[in-house]
Amino acid sequence: LRNSKKGFGPLVMDYSELLKAGRWCSAKSAAEAAILRNPHDRQAHFVKANAEDYMGHHRRAAASFSLSGSDGSATFKAACKQGLRHALIHLDQQEKGKYAWPELLQADQDFLASGASSPPPLPVAPYSAPLEVHVQRGRGRCVMVTKNVEAGQLLYVGKAFAIGGSLKEVQKASVAKLKRCLQAEHDRFFSLFDGSNAEKEVPDSLLEGRPTDLSLGGEPDAPREVDEEKVKTILEFNAYTREVLAAEGVTQEMTVGIWPAMSFMNHSCRPNVHLLSYGDLLVCRASLDLQAGTELVTNYVRLERPLVKRREQLRSRYSFFCQCPRCNLEERLLPDEEFQKFMEEKVKPMAKAPEKEKSIHWAESWSELTREIQWMISTKINRMAANLDSERKLVQACDELFEISFAGPEALAKRYSEQDKLRHRHVELSQKHGTEEPPELGRADLYGEQLHRLLCGSFGDIFAASARLWRRVKALENAAATSEYTAGIFEEIAPSSEKHAFWSAQAASMACQSFQRAAKKELLEARRYPNSARPGLSEEAGKAAEYAKRCHVLCYGEEVWPMLLEALNWPSQLKAVVAVSVSSHRVRLPYDLCPHSGREERKQVQLHASSPGSPSGSKSANSHVHGYKKSKHGSWKSKLDEVVAHEMESEQAVSKWARSSVLGADKPWARGQEEGGGTKARKALFFATKA
Repeated sequence: LRNSKKGFGPLVMDYSELLKAGRWCSAKSAAEAAILRNPHDRQAHFVKANAEDYMGHHRRAAASFSLSGSDGSATFKAACKQGLRHALIHLDQQEKGKYAWPELLQADQDFLASGASSPPPLPVAPYSAPLEVHVQRGRGRCVMVTKNVEAGQLLYVGKAFAIGGSLKEVQKASVAKLKRCLQAEHDRFFSLFDGSNAEKEVPDSLLEGRPTDLSLGGEPDAPREVDEEKVKTILEFNAYTREVLAAEGVTQEMTVGIWPAMSFMNHSCRPNVHLLSYGDLLVCRASLDLQAGTELVTNYVRLERPLVKRREQLRSRYSFFCQCPRCNLEERLLPDEEFQKFMEEKVKPMAKAPEKEKSIHWAESWSELTREIQWMISTKINRMAANLDSERKLVQACDELFEISFAGPEALAKRYSEQDKLRHRHVELSQKHGTEEPPELGRADLYGEQLHRLLCGSFGDIFAASARLWRRVKALENAAATSEYTAGIFEEIAPSSEKHAFWSAQAASMACQSFQRAAKKELLEARRYPNSARPGLSEEAGKAAEYAKRCHVLCYGEEVWPMLLEALNWPSQLKAVVAVSVSSHRVRLPYDLCPHSGREERKQVQLHASSPGSPSGSKSANSHVHGYKKSKHGSWKSKLDEVVAHEMESEQAVSKWARSSVLGADKPWARGQEEGGGTKARKALFFATKA
């Protein structure tokens, strides 16, 4: 009775009451005792099966459900059949990692839309089959992969031990659960790093995704005594904060949780895995092709920040000094003194402007800042080229970072072809100058492009801000180019991550819109003459779409790509590219169904036609677009061609200025604005409609 007041029930409870109270091990033991007394007790088999399914013994649970469902009422048989189906599904999830990813993604989207502080638990089993935890001298406990895996392959799915909207909520939930949970769950939590147990071995049975080790004991008969200060320390070292990408790629913190198996993973500023959240689930996938025995590393801090800020945050929160390969490279090539000077003179003055500034001059200023960063890094690489081949630390860092690449087969073949051409060129130069042996290619030659983008990752926020500004001012060509380079940066510092996928999608979308703007006259002509051929999508936009698809598939999985494609809201011709190969010839595509093609021109015509002073209204605008063949005079068609040509010249002037600003040329924007820009075209269109 004393324990019943604390929620544990009386000392003697039957197996059904134990199951309802969530005392799984006790319910299983009571059910097994009842089965010994009466082997035909179907209810005992049913309770035993439910307890085994919860504790990860899914194969046993399936057998128990089969025994319990052989007799009884129709309702009881249906419950046993449903339990058997769930146990088999959980068995596939535990052993093979087979999950219904579209349903999990939809459940996560519903949670985000609800605005709740913590997600509801999802009824799935954890998976960690290809993982093991080993202790390495100098690195402590490390998570290793036990087999060869490809990029995008699933490595881990775990359910949160506790989750909430803040660290305090997680601490409160953890303490409450530790008082009542299974002994294996209790031991798993306290095996996490607390500042003093880095070299302590972790039994394989304590990993999530393994059947619960019942030899450790079940739930306590009375609440355990829990050291709340130690729980707080463990959470400060091991809690994971979920970040959600907003519309423009800005991160926003959502929930905090603790997933024990992933907490054993060490940090690197260039991880080889990426983590995703689906409700209370944490999913880990390989970012690159990995060999068996490779240590899996993730990131504890944001990766698009400079070296000095990353190390400062790691030292203050996690009490260690990062010496990963990326940090070693940046320490030699981008010293703190030069970085601080650059930030003081260039970046901080730019940060004082309004956040939502839409001036095209402001966008050009940020673009010029990115060019200065690229020039500074290129100069550093050229100066330190010899050190990349002579200093042991730099040699190891380059080989470890760049030998395994995210690039697909075509990109790798192109890279190797360029390296072969460079070798032949060295041979020709040596023969020309009469030297016996040609100079060997250094790491600056072989890995120059990758190294350049990796170092630019320290200024990733600046490149992302530049891409956003170009998009706001409608400089689509510049927005596409900057988004593409930003995606390339994340390809080096965080391959296959959510931000990598986001910026690849932005690059494809901007490239498609830029193509539609450039082909506006041809698209308008195609709508006027339905039987005429329409321009095919540009090769740049097609390649960007294929690249974005690969990034999303490796990040989220092949199964959810159709859902992601709909969420991207791409134009229909861009969606078609990811299903068929890009062709260079002109093909007819359904541009009228695209949100960025014909509707923009039609809306613009209706807007001018319904402006004050126009007696025609929207009716005249519609006849202007669709009724041109009914005109008895040829002046209307020629006037329309003249208007369209003038509009194209105005937009080409803006695009030309945008390109020149990226390349650092003169800026004829003010001169173009004085000449009238699109004002003359709008006046001509207005008077033509009025006539």
